Amino acid sequence: MRSGSMATLRDVATRAGVDVSTASKVLGGGNIRVAETTRRRIEAAARALDYTPNAYAQGLRLRRKGALAMAVRDTTNYVFPEIVEGAEEAAERLGTSLFLVKQPEGSHADRLLSVIRQGRMDGWIFADEAPCDGFFDDLLTLRVPFITLNRFGSGVGPHVCLDDEAGFRVQAERIVEMGHRRVAFISIQPESFVSRHCRHTFLKRMASLYHPLPPTHVLGGSFEGDDAERLAEAVLALRPRPTAVACGSMQAAARLIESLVARGIRVPEEIGVVGYHDPPTALTARPPLTTIRLPSRAQGRIAVERLIEIIDGKRKEFQGETVQEAPEFVLRGSLVVPPA
Repeated sequence: MRSGSMATLRDVATRAGVDVSTASKVLGGGNIRVAETTRRRIEAAARALDYTPNAYAQGLRLRRKGALAMAVRDTTNYVFPEIVEGAEEAAERLGTSLFLVKQPEGSHADRLLSVIRQGRMDGWIFADEAPCDGFFDDLLTLRVPFITLNRFGSGVGPHVCLDDEAGFRVQAERIVEMGHRRVAFISIQPESFVSRHCRHTFLKRMASLYHPLPPTHVLGGSFEGDDAERLAEAVLALRPRPTAVACGSMQAAARLIESLVARGIRVPEEIGVVGYHDPPTALTARPPLTTIRLPSRAQGRIAVERLIEIIDGKRKEFQGETVQEAPEFVLRGSLVVPPA
Protein backbone atom coordinates (compact mmCIF):
# COMPACT_ATOMS: atom_id res chain seq x y z
CA MET A 1 0.00 0.00 0.00
CA ARG A 2 1.33 3.47 -0.89
CA SER A 3 2.22 5.66 2.06
CA GLY A 4 -0.66 7.99 2.90
CA SER A 5 -3.13 6.25 0.56
CA MET A 6 -6.30 4.42 1.50
CA ALA A 7 -6.20 0.64 1.79
CA THR A 8 -7.60 -1.35 -1.12
CA LEU A 9 -9.19 -4.77 -1.16
CA ARG A 10 -5.97 -6.14 -2.64
CA ASP A 11 -4.02 -4.74 0.34
CA VAL A 12 -6.35 -6.58 2.73
CA ALA A 13 -6.07 -9.83 0.77
CA THR A 14 -2.28 -9.61 0.68
CA ARG A 15 -2.06 -8.98 4.43
CA ALA A 16 -4.46 -11.87 5.17
CA GLY A 17 -2.72 -14.23 2.76
CA VAL A 18 -5.81 -14.96 0.64
CA ASP A 19 -6.92 -14.15 -2.89
CA VAL A 20 -8.88 -10.98 -3.64
CA SER A 21 -12.13 -12.78 -4.44
CA THR A 22 -12.17 -14.52 -1.04
CA ALA A 23 -11.51 -11.26 0.80
CA SER A 24 -14.23 -9.54 -1.24
CA LYS A 25 -16.86 -12.17 -0.43
CA VAL A 26 -16.03 -12.24 3.28
CA LEU A 27 -16.01 -8.44 3.70
CA GLY A 28 -19.04 -8.02 1.45
CA GLY A 29 -21.15 -10.21 3.71
CA GLY A 30 -21.53 -12.91 1.09
CA ASN A 31 -22.56 -16.43 2.04
CA ILE A 32 -19.18 -18.03 1.45
CA ARG A 33 -17.93 -21.22 3.08
CA VAL A 34 -14.51 -20.44 4.50
CA ALA A 35 -12.58 -21.59 7.55
CA GLU A 36 -13.35 -19.48 10.61
CA THR A 37 -9.64 -18.79 11.10
CA THR A 38 -9.44 -17.44 7.54
CA ARG A 39 -12.50 -15.24 8.06
CA ARG A 40 -11.03 -13.82 11.26
CA ARG A 41 -7.68 -13.21 9.56
CA ILE A 42 -9.38 -11.25 6.75
CA GLU A 43 -11.46 -9.20 9.18
CA ALA A 44 -8.39 -8.48 11.31
CA ALA A 45 -6.45 -7.34 8.23
CA ALA A 46 -9.31 -5.01 7.25
CA ARG A 47 -9.38 -3.47 10.74
CA ALA A 48 -5.60 -3.07 10.85
CA LEU A 49 -5.59 -1.29 7.49
CA ASP A 50 -8.72 0.75 8.29
CA TYR A 51 -10.26 -0.61 5.10
CA THR A 52 -13.59 0.79 3.90
CA PRO A 53 -15.49 -1.24 1.28
CA ASN A 54 -16.19 0.56 -1.99
CA ALA A 55 -19.97 0.50 -2.30
CA TYR A 56 -19.81 1.78 -5.89
CA ALA A 57 -17.57 -1.08 -7.01
CA GLN A 58 -20.01 -3.52 -5.39
CA GLY A 59 -22.77 -2.17 -7.59
CA LEU A 60 -24.76 -0.60 -4.74
CA ARG A 61 -25.04 2.65 -6.69
CA LEU A 62 -27.64 0.96 -8.86
CA ARG A 63 -30.04 1.26 -5.93
CA ARG A 64 -30.78 4.97 -6.05
CA LYS A 65 -30.93 6.65 -2.65
CA GLY A 66 -32.31 9.94 -3.91
CA ALA A 67 -29.42 11.96 -2.49
CA LEU A 68 -26.56 14.00 -3.97
CA ALA A 69 -23.79 15.83 -2.13
CA MET A 70 -21.97 19.05 -2.98
CA ALA A 71 -18.56 19.43 -1.32
CA VAL A 72 -17.51 23.04 -0.70
CA ARG A 73 -14.26 24.19 0.89
CA ASP A 74 -15.52 27.59 2.08
CA THR A 75 -19.27 27.77 2.62
CA THR A 76 -19.05 31.56 3.13
CA ASN A 77 -17.65 32.14 -0.37
CA TYR A 78 -19.89 34.65 -2.17
CA VAL A 79 -19.74 32.62 -5.41
CA PHE A 80 -21.61 29.58 -4.09
CA PRO A 81 -25.11 30.75 -3.03
CA GLU A 82 -26.30 31.14 -6.64
CA ILE A 83 -24.70 27.84 -7.65
CA VAL A 84 -26.39 26.07 -4.74
CA GLU A 85 -29.76 27.68 -5.51
CA GLY A 86 -29.61 26.43 -9.10
CA ALA A 87 -28.50 22.97 -7.96
CA GLU A 88 -31.27 22.72 -5.35
CA GLU A 89 -33.92 23.77 -7.87
CA ALA A 90 -32.78 21.06 -10.30
CA ALA A 91 -32.54 18.42 -7.56
CA GLU A 92 -36.07 19.14 -6.35
CA ARG A 93 -37.44 19.07 -9.89
CA LEU A 94 -35.73 15.72 -10.54
CA GLY A 95 -36.90 14.14 -7.29
CA THR A 96 -33.65 14.00 -5.34
CA SER A 97 -32.12 15.79 -2.35
CA LEU A 98 -28.94 17.85 -2.26
CA PHE A 99 -26.69 17.98 0.83
CA LEU A 100 -23.83 20.42 1.39
CA VAL A 101 -20.61 18.94 2.79
CA LYS A 102 -17.60 20.85 4.13
CA GLN A 103 -14.61 19.75 2.07
CA PRO A 104 -11.57 18.87 4.22
CA GLU A 105 -8.02 19.55 3.12
CA GLY A 106 -4.69 17.77 3.01
CA SER A 107 -4.28 14.88 5.43
CA HIS A 108 -7.98 15.00 6.34
CA ALA A 109 -9.07 14.24 2.76
CA ASP A 110 -8.95 10.48 3.42
CA ARG A 111 -11.91 10.87 5.77
CA LEU A 112 -13.99 12.32 2.94
CA LEU A 113 -12.85 9.56 0.59
CA SER A 114 -13.85 6.98 3.19
CA VAL A 115 -17.35 8.47 3.42
CA ILE A 116 -17.65 8.56 -0.36
CA ARG A 117 -16.68 4.90 -0.68
CA GLN A 118 -19.54 3.89 1.61
CA GLY A 119 -21.96 4.88 -1.16
CA ARG A 120 -24.37 6.87 0.99
CA MET A 121 -24.83 9.38 -1.84
CA ASP A 122 -25.75 8.64 -5.44
CA GLY A 123 -23.14 11.11 -6.66
CA TRP A 124 -20.96 14.09 -5.75
CA ILE A 125 -20.38 17.65 -6.97
CA PHE A 126 -17.08 19.33 -6.10
CA ALA A 127 -17.02 23.12 -6.13
CA ASP A 128 -13.30 23.52 -5.38
CA GLU A 129 -9.99 22.06 -6.39
CA ALA A 130 -9.13 18.58 -5.12
CA PRO A 131 -8.46 18.40 -1.35
CA CYS A 132 -5.25 16.47 -2.06
CA ASP A 133 -3.19 15.24 -5.01
CA GLY A 134 -4.78 12.37 -6.91
CA PHE A 135 -8.19 12.75 -5.24
CA PHE A 136 -10.24 12.93 -8.45
CA ASP A 137 -8.16 10.13 -9.97
CA ASP A 138 -9.13 7.98 -6.97
CA LEU A 139 -12.81 8.73 -7.59
CA LEU A 140 -12.47 7.69 -11.23
CA THR A 141 -10.79 4.45 -10.15
CA LEU A 142 -13.56 3.79 -7.61
CA ARG A 143 -16.22 4.49 -10.28
CA VAL A 144 -17.85 7.16 -8.12
CA PRO A 145 -20.25 9.38 -10.13
CA PHE A 146 -19.01 12.95 -9.70
CA ILE A 147 -18.75 16.33 -11.41
CA THR A 148 -16.45 19.26 -10.71
CA LEU A 149 -17.49 22.89 -11.15
CA ASN A 150 -14.29 23.75 -12.99
CA ARG A 151 -11.61 21.93 -14.92
CA PHE A 152 -8.87 22.38 -12.26
CA GLY A 153 -6.31 21.10 -14.77
CA SER A 154 -6.41 18.48 -17.49
CA GLY A 155 -7.84 14.99 -17.27
CA VAL A 156 -9.63 15.32 -13.92
CA GLY A 157 -12.97 13.88 -15.00
CA PRO A 158 -16.40 15.30 -15.85
CA HIS A 159 -16.98 19.00 -15.23
CA VAL A 160 -19.51 21.79 -15.75
CA CYS A 161 -17.72 25.12 -16.19
CA LEU A 162 -18.57 28.75 -16.56
CA ASP A 163 -17.11 30.36 -19.67
CA ASP A 164 -14.33 32.26 -17.89
CA GLU A 165 -12.55 32.81 -21.19
CA ALA A 166 -15.54 34.79 -22.45
CA GLY A 167 -15.86 36.55 -19.08
CA PHE A 168 -12.30 37.85 -18.98
CA ARG A 169 -12.40 38.76 -22.67
CA VAL A 170 -15.49 40.89 -21.98
CA GLN A 171 -13.76 42.45 -18.97
CA ALA A 172 -10.80 43.51 -21.12
CA GLU A 173 -12.96 44.70 -24.02
CA ARG A 174 -15.25 46.92 -21.94
CA ILE A 175 -12.36 48.54 -20.09
CA VAL A 176 -10.71 49.45 -23.39
CA GLU A 177 -14.02 50.57 -24.94
CA MET A 178 -14.43 53.06 -22.09
CA GLY A 179 -11.12 54.64 -23.06
CA HIS A 180 -8.69 53.15 -20.54
CA ARG A 181 -5.18 52.60 -21.86
CA ARG A 182 -3.21 52.34 -18.60
CA VAL A 183 -4.55 49.14 -17.05
CA ALA A 184 -3.40 46.74 -14.32
CA PHE A 185 -4.62 43.23 -13.56
CA ILE A 186 -4.75 41.50 -10.16
CA SER A 187 -5.32 37.75 -9.93
CA ILE A 188 -6.31 35.79 -6.82
CA GLN A 189 -4.33 32.69 -5.84
CA PRO A 190 -2.13 33.42 -8.87
CA GLU A 191 -0.45 30.00 -8.99
CA SER A 192 -3.67 27.95 -9.22
CA PHE A 193 -4.64 26.42 -12.57
CA VAL A 194 -7.87 28.43 -12.79
CA SER A 195 -6.17 31.72 -11.93
CA ARG A 196 -3.36 31.20 -14.44
CA HIS A 197 -5.90 30.39 -17.16
CA CYS A 198 -8.00 33.50 -16.44
CA ARG A 199 -4.96 35.78 -16.27
CA HIS A 200 -3.69 34.43 -19.59
CA THR A 201 -7.09 35.05 -21.22
CA PHE A 202 -7.26 38.67 -20.01
CA LEU A 203 -3.69 39.49 -21.05
CA LYS A 204 -4.12 37.85 -24.45
CA ARG A 205 -7.28 39.86 -25.14
CA MET A 206 -5.64 43.12 -24.04
CA ALA A 207 -2.72 42.42 -26.38
CA SER A 208 -5.09 41.70 -29.27
CA LEU A 209 -6.72 45.09 -28.62
CA TYR A 210 -3.27 46.69 -29.07
CA HIS A 211 -2.96 47.52 -25.38
CA PRO A 212 -0.64 44.87 -23.92
CA LEU A 213 0.05 45.10 -20.20
CA PRO A 214 3.66 45.48 -19.09
CA PRO A 215 4.74 42.68 -16.70
CA THR A 216 4.96 45.18 -13.85
CA HIS A 217 1.20 45.79 -14.15
CA VAL A 218 0.27 42.13 -13.58
CA LEU A 219 -0.10 41.53 -9.84
CA GLY A 220 -1.35 38.71 -7.65
CA GLY A 221 -2.20 37.92 -4.06
CA SER A 222 -4.66 36.42 -1.62
CA PHE A 223 -6.26 39.65 -0.30
CA GLU A 224 -6.24 38.05 3.14
CA GLY A 225 -5.04 39.95 6.19
CA ASP A 226 -2.66 42.74 5.21
CA ASP A 227 -2.37 41.56 1.61
CA ALA A 228 -4.99 44.05 0.39
CA GLU A 229 -2.88 46.88 1.81
CA ARG A 230 0.22 45.53 0.09
CA LEU A 231 -1.54 45.28 -3.27
CA ALA A 232 -3.01 48.79 -2.96
CA GLU A 233 0.49 50.15 -2.34
CA ALA A 234 1.77 48.14 -5.31
CA VAL A 235 -0.92 49.62 -7.58
CA LEU A 236 -0.10 53.18 -6.47
CA ALA A 237 3.61 52.57 -7.10
CA LEU A 238 3.07 51.51 -10.72
CA ARG A 239 4.43 53.77 -13.44
CA PRO A 240 2.57 54.75 -15.42
CA ARG A 241 -0.16 54.69 -12.78
CA PRO A 242 -3.20 52.77 -14.09
CA THR A 243 -6.54 54.48 -14.60
CA ALA A 244 -8.30 51.10 -14.27
CA VAL A 245 -7.57 47.88 -12.38
CA ALA A 246 -9.22 44.61 -13.43
CA CYS A 247 -9.53 42.03 -10.65
CA GLY A 248 -9.99 38.27 -10.81
CA SER A 249 -12.77 38.28 -8.22
CA MET A 250 -15.45 40.50 -6.72
CA GLN A 251 -13.94 40.20 -3.25
CA ALA A 252 -10.53 41.36 -4.47
CA ALA A 253 -12.08 44.37 -6.21
CA ALA A 254 -14.08 45.38 -3.12
CA ARG A 255 -11.04 45.08 -0.83
CA LEU A 256 -8.91 47.04 -3.29
CA ILE A 257 -11.45 49.87 -3.38
CA GLU A 258 -11.44 50.05 0.43
CA SER A 259 -7.65 50.18 0.55
CA LEU A 260 -7.38 52.82 -2.18
CA VAL A 261 -10.03 55.05 -0.62
CA ALA A 262 -8.27 54.75 2.76
CA ARG A 263 -5.18 56.21 1.05
CA GLY A 264 -7.08 59.20 -0.27
CA ILE A 265 -7.52 57.90 -3.82
CA ARG A 266 -10.81 58.84 -5.48
CA VAL A 267 -12.49 55.79 -7.01
CA PRO A 268 -13.36 55.88 -9.90
CA GLU A 269 -12.14 59.39 -10.80
CA GLU A 270 -8.44 58.61 -10.29
CA ILE A 271 -8.45 54.81 -10.49
CA GLY A 272 -11.39 52.69 -11.63
CA VAL A 273 -11.87 49.12 -10.41
CA VAL A 274 -13.62 46.19 -12.13
CA GLY A 275 -14.49 42.92 -10.40
CA TYR A 276 -15.51 39.44 -11.50
CA HIS A 277 -18.78 37.74 -10.40
CA ASP A 278 -21.82 39.71 -9.33
CA PRO A 279 -23.22 38.64 -5.95
CA PRO A 280 -25.57 40.99 -4.05
CA THR A 281 -22.62 42.33 -2.05
CA ALA A 282 -21.29 44.01 -5.21
CA LEU A 283 -24.05 46.59 -4.69
CA THR A 284 -22.96 47.35 -1.12
CA ALA A 285 -19.42 48.38 -2.11
CA ARG A 286 -18.75 52.11 -2.05
CA PRO A 287 -18.90 52.97 -4.86
CA PRO A 288 -21.04 50.09 -6.18
CA LEU A 289 -18.86 47.66 -8.07
CA THR A 290 -18.59 47.41 -11.84
CA THR A 291 -18.19 43.71 -12.55
CA ILE A 292 -18.83 40.70 -14.77
CA ARG A 293 -22.06 38.80 -14.10
CA LEU A 294 -21.85 35.05 -14.70
CA PRO A 295 -24.62 32.41 -15.04
CA SER A 296 -23.80 30.67 -11.75
CA ARG A 297 -27.37 29.52 -11.14
CA ALA A 298 -27.40 27.78 -14.53
CA GLN A 299 -24.07 26.13 -13.66
CA GLY A 300 -25.54 24.57 -10.51
CA ARG A 301 -28.65 23.42 -12.38
CA ILE A 302 -26.71 21.82 -15.23
CA ALA A 303 -24.27 20.13 -12.83
CA VAL A 304 -27.14 18.31 -11.07
CA GLU A 305 -28.82 17.39 -14.36
CA ARG A 306 -25.63 15.94 -15.84
CA LEU A 307 -24.71 14.10 -12.64
CA ILE A 308 -28.09 12.35 -12.50
CA GLU A 309 -27.72 11.43 -16.17
CA ILE A 310 -24.31 9.91 -15.37
CA ILE A 311 -25.79 7.96 -12.44
CA ASP A 312 -28.61 6.65 -14.64
CA GLY A 313 -26.16 5.54 -17.33
CA LYS A 314 -27.35 8.08 -19.89
CA ARG A 315 -24.04 10.00 -20.04
CA LYS A 316 -21.40 7.29 -19.82
CA GLU A 317 -18.95 9.20 -22.01
CA PHE A 318 -19.63 12.66 -20.55
CA GLN A 319 -16.38 14.61 -20.19
CA GLY A 320 -17.50 18.15 -19.61
CA GLU A 321 -19.69 21.07 -20.59
CA THR A 322 -19.36 24.84 -20.62
CA VAL A 323 -22.44 26.86 -19.66
CA GLN A 324 -23.48 28.66 -22.82
CA GLU A 325 -25.15 31.73 -21.30
CA ALA A 326 -22.95 34.72 -22.09
CA PRO A 327 -21.22 36.67 -19.29
CA GLU A 328 -22.55 40.22 -18.85
CA PHE A 329 -20.65 43.44 -18.15
CA VAL A 330 -22.45 45.35 -15.37
CA LEU A 331 -21.45 49.02 -15.26
CA ARG A 332 -21.79 50.67 -11.85
CA GLY A 333 -20.05 53.42 -9.96
CA SER A 334 -16.51 52.01 -9.68
CA LEU A 335 -15.56 52.69 -13.33
CA VAL A 336 -15.94 55.80 -15.48
CA VAL A 337 -14.39 57.18 -18.64
CA PRO A 338 -10.84 58.28 -17.71
CA PRO A 339 -9.93 61.97 -17.70
CA ALA A 340 -8.57 63.30 -20.97
